[in-house]
Amino acid sequence: MRAEENPFRASRIEALTFRFAAGGLDDLIDRFLRAGRRGAIVGPPGSGKTTLLRAVDRRLRARGVETRWNALPEAEPARAVVLLDGRERAPDLALTLLRVRTRILGCGLLATRHAEGGLPTLYRCAPSERIALDLLGELEPSADDGVRGRFLERLHRCHGNVRAALHAMYWERAGSPGRWASR
Repeated sequence: MRAEENPFRASRIEALTFRFAAGGLDDLIDRFLRAGRRGAIVGPPGSGKTTLLRAVDRRLRARGVETRWNALPEAEPARAVVLLDGRERAPDLALTLLRVRTRILGCGLLATRHAEGGLPTLYRCAPSERIALDLLGELEPSADDGVRGRFLERLHRCHGNVRAALHAMYWERAGSPGRWASR
């Protein structure tokens, strides 16, 4: 199968919208505002943190809020929000300096993290099998019980990492084991 025909290609996975287990986007943004525009989205790898952060970005921009990904704002920092994706990749000192700098400038700060700490947790991403199957169904509406079963098997083998399980489905459909097959 050609990559552009594969229902599990990266562009389709990245286009999926975040599925809330509880609450919704406006609830999350309200909690962020009540927490003084500081907080974290916490969850294991492949649980949807970046997807959720993108949704928050779109909603804040629609409300007229300037957002900056992984950088301080250039103008009117008190009206801006810094979105930090992949906090674990930043050295602790750099994160501490960013937290202090955003507080001094009056910027909001919303980060994704694998574990709690440093910022108040506003939402925990923990996709269920139901949510994972819903995502599978969006990518491949004709998925039968066999496809769903293989997907759930990969999801368990990938320790709940939905992104990795969907990539494994890509390689299955492509006819190649790929690097995800052994996970």
